Amino acid sequence: MKRMLSAPNVYLYREYVDVRKSINALAAIVESETDL
Repeated sequence: MKRMLSAPNVYLYREYVDVRKSINALAAIVESETDL
């Protein structure tokens, strides 16, 4: 029998974000807007 894996947490952001930015810039937005 297969074990059920837990699903990762998914966070939604309701403001516009320029996804053309680098991954570091996007990570900085996430860190500044959340308490992760």
